[in-house]
Amino acid sequence: MLFITPMFESQAFGRQIHWKAKSLVLIQKGATYARMIRLEDGAILCAFEMDGKSWVKRSVDEGVQWGNSVLVASSPLGSDSNPSLLQLQNGSILLWYNFRPTDSVHPYEIGYNVSDDAGVTWKTGKTVWAGGITANKGCWEPAAVQLPSGEIELFFSMEAPFGTVGEQGIALARSYDDGKHWSHPEIISCNPGKRDGMPVPMISTSSDRIYVSIEANRATTNQLQPSVIWTTLNDDWHMGCIGEKSPYRLSRIVHPRLPANVYAGAPYLCELSQNTLILSCQLTKKHADAPRMMVYSGDLKDMQFTNPTQPFGDGEAAGCWWNSLFDKNQSTITAISNTSVNGVRGIWAIDGTLS
Repeated sequence: MLFITPMFESQAFGRQIHWKAKSLVLIQKGATYARMIRLEDGAILCAFEMDGKSWVKRSVDEGVQWGNSVLVASSPLGSDSNPSLLQLQNGSILLWYNFRPTDSVHPYEIGYNVSDDAGVTWKTGKTVWAGGITANKGCWEPAAVQLPSGEIELFFSMEAPFGTVGEQGIALARSYDDGKHWSHPEIISCNPGKRDGMPVPMISTSSDRIYVSIEANRATTNQLQPSVIWTTLNDDWHMGCIGEKSPYRLSRIVHPRLPANVYAGAPYLCELSQNTLILSCQLTKKHADAPRMMVYSGDLKDMQFTNPTQPFGDGEAAGCWWNSLFDKNQSTITAISNTSVNGVRGIWAIDGTLS
């Protein structure tokens, strides 16, 4: 069964993040849209977008220093954007990307490339989904998890079924054989006339739930703000995508403590320690303005997100774009952003700990 959970209630949750200025590090100058994972060998792998291509860097000292940039996905026909990472139970690493054509001939695509040597070298994988040749029938922002059963669940934003400008849903495709074959995508979250986007899935280690944070329109102002949808491993979205009259989610839960006209897009969700969720978003009054990165702590039981902090300071001048989070260990969270520090713009990261 699909659940939509209220967020950011007025009751305070008692843990706050303290950011360590000495941990601030530049991962890649001139890059954007970075995502990190912990590999089974203990290293940290960071994927990012730069010059319309997808790259990775590796750190073996907990993110203090980073190795050389390794090119993973590129195309002369457009950009390979929105990279994200997943290491499978068999040890292979998949880097997901969103191909965005510039020739008005080839379709928008969600695909992945594969590494079998911890991200050192990469080979061509598969295209999971191809949309239309125009943006209003495109697809965006892939991210995936692997269930304990071995099933891979790939989430992405999809406009192709709708075709109406500004309308978009969250699609889910499944693979039961480590990515060799894929199911036809099903829409698990959509509000007609609105724009559900930027899914970030997470399997809780403290419960039997699969969470997906998304950005979703406020009903009154149409501003994008965070929502979280979830299901259990037993139901696994199957009941949630079959409604009485529509297969799509029709309700909307947003941040009641934010003014309705505030933009708080690009949410990112992770679990730091038992029963503690961390959520970030990029917050500003207007979508076109330079946003701040805001990070909230939340309680897994009642999903209350409070105690906002800003890992990269005010951010009004430089902006903090397309941010993400990385659960480094049970007490340390890493905030990652495309921002500017001391006049240098690129992918910056900083560590924080819970009080």
